Amino acid sequence: MGGRRASRLLTRIGGRLLAPRSALGQALLAAGGRTAPDDERVRELGYAIERNGALPGLGCIAAPIGPGGETTTAVSISAPMSTMTFDAGTTALVKLAAHAIWRSMSLGVRVIPTLQRRNILRSLPTARSVLADG
Repeated sequence: MGGRRASRLLTRIGGRLLAPRSALGQALLAAGGRTAPDDERVRELGYAIERNGALPGLGCIAAPIGPGGETTTAVSISAPMSTMTFDAGTTALVKLAAHAIWRSMSLGVRVIPTLQRRNILRSLPTARSVLADG
């Protein structure tokens, strides 16, 4: 999120936030085997949701990257609550991105973050292909 509010985001690179207060932290804690009450639900769903946790008016969905117990990373999306949807389609996209990253890493593909045009995302695997791969 850019603009005037960007400097207020605690989740920017280098920012710090208690893990249970962020969707990324919740996803990592649950995947790592922590046994807090909500962690079983996060493990079952494969993602964590945060509403107004890091910043009032901001929502986030995060999914762990890699198999449970070995997870040290997660991926997330954040958006203003006025535009964020927490439906099955949006959560599936975050889980799909986590799976695609893990698959690329396990195949030895080096991922270099860049700003890319939107049409490049068409090369990502579809939900059907992810489910078929098991």
